[in-house]
Amino acid sequence: MRAIRGIIAAAVLAAFVGCTSMQTVPNEVTEDGLTRIAIKGLDVAYVRKGADFKQYTKIMLDPVQVEFDKNWDPKKVGSSLSLPAEDRERIRKDGAELFAEVFTKELEKDNGYQLVNAAAPDVMRLSTALADVYVTAPDTMSAGRSRTYVMEAGRATLVAEVRDSESGALLGRLFDRRAATNTGSLRWADSVQNSAEARRMFTAWAKVLRARLDAVHATPTTN
Repeated sequence: MRAIRGIIAAAVLAAFVGCTSMQTVPNEVTEDGLTRIAIKGLDVAYVRKGADFKQYTKIMLDPVQVEFDKNWDPKKVGSSLSLPAEDRERIRKDGAELFAEVFTKELEKDNGYQLVNAAAPDVMRLSTALADVYVTAPDTMSAGRSRTYVMEAGRATLVAEVRDSESGALLGRLFDRRAATNTGSLRWADSVQNSAEARRMFTAWAKVLRARLDAVHATPTTN
């Protein structure tokens, strides 16, 4: 199976011919044979025709890959110096852990889908990546720092692929770009506020996926 590090480049290229902006019209059929479908709450989604998602009652969730926006150049609070590499890595790690926490909670709630670590015939593998991550005002938690005021906490693009856990066969792909809530007024940005905004964003994505899976399993099987 393709390593998760290749998800962003390959998936975005397949869906948008190398463009992560919605200014480009997505292909109706990708180069790897997926067909575009409409899913409420997502910018673009693809599935393989004939794929049977009903057989999957468990989910194998790969660690999310986090890639910052190429134009993201955060500064230390109250300074013109760029954010150190260790702070960037902390933001990446915290974001990945929060994403896993939110998705696990949403998928498992109400006796939903069991998350497992091993492949099986009833296990679907979900590989995810957060691309173009832009944190407007990262909180470095420095002593005596100045306050930074922003109107939104940032933005990110979700790219996800669904595969059969045993064969590795690609079943679907989705792509969605979101920005944190814009209140229209300035507010002090700190780690608590940034985490809350990220949680809301991740929860929205997790709910869309859960709703889609529930809808598939609720559809009567036709003979």
